[in-house]
Amino acid sequence: MSLSFKQKIIAAATIIGAVLILIFKQGLYSSPSHSSPKLQQQNISVAPEYGKIISTNPEALDNAIILPTQDIEITFNLPLENKDELKHKIEPAVGYTIKLSDDKKTAKIIPTSTFALGTTYTLFIYKNDTKFDGGKKLDRDYNYHFKTIEYKGV
Repeated sequence: MSLSFKQKIIAAATIIGAVLILIFKQGLYSSPSHSSPKLQQQNISVAPEYGKIISTNPEALDNAIILPTQDIEITFNLPLENKDELKHKIEPAVGYTIKLSDDKKTAKIIPTSTFALGTTYTLFIYKNDTKFDGGKKLDRDYNYHFKTIEYKGV
């Protein structure tokens, strides 16, 4: 059984494609196993210049509706110097404590009294006064508006 010209071209293109995929996946040249330190690529990580908020819990804290006893977590890309260096305010005022995670990147706001039902709060985190390890500052001011659930009665 003889292959037609069209079938031969398709088979050749498939084989060439597979070879090219292998070449690009493996690289054209294999890396030497005993290269000198000067030739090896150095993995240098540069610490960010500014601290940033990278996540919150609840996930979308701005305009979130929370429970009156719910904790709020703010996670930064850099470790804070200590919990007192997170310069912040919640309005209207409510009782709470701050607890830092072991890596000092997550600050947990734990209410000591409940947030009032059906109330909108604003959490302010201040750029100029918040301090991270290495004397780094926050990249900007952050403001989050959140509301507690409403009580409709029975």
